[in-house]
Amino acid sequence: MKRSARMALVLLLSVTTALAFVASAYATDLVYARPSLGTKFLDPHQGGNSGRYQNLNLVYDTLVFSDDNGTLYPLLAERWEASEDYTEWTFRLRSGIVFHDGTPLNAAAVKFSFDRIVGIGNHTVAQWRFLGKDSTIEVVDNLTVRFKLSKPFPLFLTEVVYACYGIISPTAVQQHATSADPWAAEYFSSNECGTGPFQFSEFVPGERLVLVKNPKYWGGVEGVKSAAKVDRLVMRIVPDATTRAILLQSGEVDIVEQLPVDLLGQLATVPGIKVEYFPLQNFASLHFNGGKAPFNNEKVRQAISHAIDIDAIINEVEKGHVLPMYGLATQGMIGHDPTRARPMYDVALAKRLMAEAGYPNGFSATLIWATERRAEFDLEAVLIQEYLAEIGIKLTLQSLAYSAQLEKQLNADFDLSLMTFTSGTGDPSQIFDKYIAPPHPAAVGQYSMRWEAAPPFVAELVEYGMTIWDPAMRQHLYAFLDDVGMAAAVSVPLYQIPVPFAMRDNVRGFIYDTLRRSCFYFVSKD
Repeated sequence: MKRSARMALVLLLSVTTALAFVASAYATDLVYARPSLGTKFLDPHQGGNSGRYQNLNLVYDTLVFSDDNGTLYPLLAERWEASEDYTEWTFRLRSGIVFHDGTPLNAAAVKFSFDRIVGIGNHTVAQWRFLGKDSTIEVVDNLTVRFKLSKPFPLFLTEVVYACYGIISPTAVQQHATSADPWAAEYFSSNECGTGPFQFSEFVPGERLVLVKNPKYWGGVEGVKSAAKVDRLVMRIVPDATTRAILLQSGEVDIVEQLPVDLLGQLATVPGIKVEYFPLQNFASLHFNGGKAPFNNEKVRQAISHAIDIDAIINEVEKGHVLPMYGLATQGMIGHDPTRARPMYDVALAKRLMAEAGYPNGFSATLIWATERRAEFDLEAVLIQEYLAEIGIKLTLQSLAYSAQLEKQLNADFDLSLMTFTSGTGDPSQIFDKYIAPPHPAAVGQYSMRWEAAPPFVAELVEYGMTIWDPAMRQHLYAFLDDVGMAAAVSVPLYQIPVPFAMRDNVRGFIYDTLRRSCFYFVSKD
């Protein structure tokens, strides 16, 4: 943190009543400061970084919704049914819903939206990008749509709750399509036309996105999704964390996100400000490029897992605000096993494993990370560098823009990487498909471990896990896969991340759920 900025914050934090709350331009404005909007931040059907998912839930609705416990609720679809073999899913839509352009929601719009995911073909999360190529969608009647899948998919409902399945207006897309861009991907990167409780008002690049209350919102589902309670939501783009904290303290903004631990601790003591933590199936871990030497050597990976004092990182850097990891399955996820032993910090064991691997004198490597992804990574990278130096590994540290980090990981152009990841649907299949399974064509966005030497049963079980519904059976399967992955040290899980937000104490009803949805439609201000 820059010294001048820190001093400015300290001065502000020492004042209790000297600075009056600065009123918003309108009594029902809600101002939210964040470092970025994410890439392609208003198009549900394109790939982009995770920041955009906070936007999509506000302007788009999905067929089905789920809460933090994984309970499914009808949203745009008022009911559904599946065939016995889970290859056919039929949805009956609610009547009378209109898009923000005034055109009606119907079965053809649902089919168009799912076809658009396949047509654009660059989404990094949506399984439909691949499944849809061999499946068909039938418009049964104006309000009934049937998916005929190429293979059984009992998890289809938990898949389509994700924001990437937001239903978009076909009319709006066709109006902005060109011969070079038939799905209007460029236009909808920063524009929208959904059915959600907010709708687009203004976008000033590098400054703000403004959404306004949708006066024709169909109402949502009580306790699940509702009409907006504020008239205007202003998302201010403020890259510097200290500046975001200062704006909150001065009253210029109502809510801020992505503040480092030290700032959160200071703000929590300030009258008029509260800090709230929300559970999320989000974790930080150290990833290896297992497709290249020496990280394709299991003993090297195991040595690194024992050379890092994870508890010190949790307690000293994260100040105990994060949760320990017992594998890749986080708390609240199928497959989570809190009885599994975590990697023990043991430098002597790590040195012995390095010698057995054929690297008694260590080697040189590069560690990459993105500060914008997690501010604490800056210090944690330095600590990992120091830990690994004890076993002879000379790490070069390289902080990158998050987009550059993703590109390197997707192209296997890296050695080690600090990364956070969330299961978008709350289901373990997404995590294990990316971080346990060896490379395969249908693995959407394998950002890290290329486990070339994985036993054949690993890929088979990962695929099988997506074809069964029984929770007890899936718990056993994913816990077993986690055992296998941890034994082979395919990555080093560091900690699970509850997400903190700092806000003025007159803000009521804010929720950030496990699917990375900022539920601003519930928010009101005293």
